Amino acid sequence: MGQAQAKYPPQLRDHLFAVGALSPQSRVLNLAAGDGQLAMLIAQVADSVIAMDDDVDVSQASIQATSAHAAVQWVQGGDRDLGRVVTEAIDLVLIGSGFSDMDQASLLENLDLLVSDKGAVVICSAGAPVWLQDKDWARALRKTLTTNLGLPDINADSSSHETDQQVLADSAFSHVVEWFFERNSIRSIASVVDEVLLGFASNLDDSSGEVLTGCLTPFADGYNVTESVRTTAVIGRRQASNGIS
Repeated sequence: MGQAQAKYPPQLRDHLFAVGALSPQSRVLNLAAGDGQLAMLIAQVADSVIAMDDDVDVSQASIQATSAHAAVQWVQGGDRDLGRVVTEAIDLVLIGSGFSDMDQASLLENLDLLVSDKGAVVICSAGAPVWLQDKDWARALRKTLTTNLGLPDINADSSSHETDQQVLADSAFSHVVEWFFERNSIRSIASVVDEVLLGFASNLDDSSGEVLTGCLTPFADGYNVTESVRTTAVIGRRQASNGIS
């Protein structure tokens, strides 16, 4: 398997701190926390981070991965369990890619009751999947997936976060600001192939790995390729607290 990649850069943490959405006193909720990377990043500043995920298997692995961070407290549950699991006011809510699978309108109504007056809800994106990168090797990857491996055409336009912005704008957290940070990252061919096989698990099996590796090899420097990673944070606050953006 390829090496694990850091999903979120420290610049995200630093930006949330700079705009007043995050402080050492913040009580933070990370919904659909997954592997815990976002929770661990924020725990470098905040004294209290509730990492919440409804996948028992994911949570168990993540609890172990984040055990060195005393600020991170794991609880099992999804967006519909907020009233049962979280009983104290929250200053910052962080949600990653799992936001698209949630009952967004209902969730934001519940968060309006839970988030402090000057609190924020932040929808984070860790960047496009490898097969949607704007790189020669990613274009070759898309062509191989459709031409050689029989997948339907893959839409490479993943740059818009207008949907997340509109959902927040239609909620109590209607003062919306988008922030992004772009960086290059070195990826091993093996880790790229692993991500593709996981992303298309219902259409591909391990035997497809050799085909994918073959299409990437001409673009590699050694065993690595360079990807462009755009981290995005859509930050929603109540209009009454929009003095800080």
